Amino acid sequence: TSYTHNHWMNDSVLLSYKTAYDEIPSFVKTNILTNTEERIVTPGSVFNESVGFRNDWIIWSEQISDVRWQHSGRSLLRAVNVNTGKRIEIDPEFKCLSPAISPDRMKVAVVETDFANNHYISVYQLHDGSLLHRVQSEGNNYFFSPEWLNDEAVAAVMLTRHGKQIVSINLLTQDIKSLANVDAGDVKHLRLHGNHLFFIGSLTGKNSLYRLNLVSNTVEMIYEPRFGVESPAVSADGTLIALSDY
Repeated sequence: TSYTHNHWMNDSVLLSYKTAYDEIPSFVKTNILTNTEERIVTPGSVFNESVGFRNDWIIWSEQISDVRWQHSGRSLLRAVNVNTGKRIEIDPEFKCLSPAISPDRMKVAVVETDFANNHYISVYQLHDGSLLHRVQSEGNNYFFSPEWLNDEAVAAVMLTRHGKQIVSINLLTQDIKSLANVDAGDVKHLRLHGNHLFFIGSLTGKNSLYRLNLVSNTVEMIYEPRFGVESPAVSADGTLIALSDY
């Protein structure tokens, strides 16, 4: 049994994506004080690295297979409110991954690739699915793991000829700038808390937890596991960090 894509609802309840050999994958709610678990929703086939959270919302990119062509199909963004049960569906223009809901819960940023292999960070309106922004780098670099910095900018991992870099993207001006010049290996799972951007990096040869100070642009290792970790979740007050350890 594995628990990934973690998110704190409060200081005692953790949301996760649960997979196991003997049950269908689902999103679950775990109370760490009572050690009880509750299933929230059972999604369809979820793309890798394509689950996001914001407060009591879960969003994921689901693979919709083509009835005729095995390697075709599309993606569908699905969101559910854990408390109210409200559901939202967005049909994006192209296949999209790594959805991230904005702080005001009005927009969702995704990684998108069109039929000509152009790579974008795209932003859709959450309530009606209309396209608001689409940003492409000058070198048509591929993006990973968008994370909102504020209502007008996102951080993301950008793949370059020199490896993966953490960048900020201004959605209004479409300016892209590097946030850290440190090579942390295979960078993924960006999580913002205050002036720090937490992420998973493999600089030491195994996936460890790092923290980027957005003011000083310095990077420090927070936790080095025995084997590896992923899916960091930082509580609202910053006192708790949940990790998927293996």
